[in-house]
Amino acid sequence: MNRIKSALEIAMERMKEQQKDGGDKAAFNEEEEYIKAATVLGRTFLQGKTSKEEIREKLERYPEQSRAAALRAFIGELAVKMDLGNTPLVLETMQYLKKDEQTRQNCAAVEEFYHQYRHRLAESLSRLEETSAQWQRKKLARAGIRGSAIAGFNIKGLATWQETRQQIEEEYAKVLESFRRVIAG
Repeated sequence: MNRIKSALEIAMERMKEQQKDGGDKAAFNEEEEYIKAATVLGRTFLQGKTSKEEIREKLERYPEQSRAAALRAFIGELAVKMDLGNTPLVLETMQYLKKDEQTRQNCAAVEEFYHQYRHRLAESLSRLEETSAQWQRKKLARAGIRGSAIAGFNIKGLATWQETRQQIEEEYAKVLESFRRVIAG
């Protein structure tokens, strides 16, 4: 037989439901805190303030239910900040932390692109140095400077080099964008 609940019983049930909902929110907030911490770990790692071994140790101390989300956040932070300068370090760290075949294959594909773009960058630098050096030597010869007084020329400050480098880095960034989508998923 159904009995009518008193106002006290109804209030007690509602309190229990709210506490239960609050507990879920607290767990969610706790996971959010671990995700934020993992993102900060990603930044400190890229700044060279911590090693991949220290990162692994820190992530392993996280509660098991938050560990996977924190690892995704850490990997995501590395992927977002990845560029021609830090690609080898980022790929090595991703493979160190995520020891699965899919991650290894994705990292290997990006590493291949990385080497291609580094080679293009080195070739461009070499060509620009050669043409710039010829031009500089002619200019110095007209001023009467010849022989051992002429040393190598640093072209990295020239606008032509900056434009070439920027173009190659933008092309590489497009390659990395597809990698970010795959690795974050």
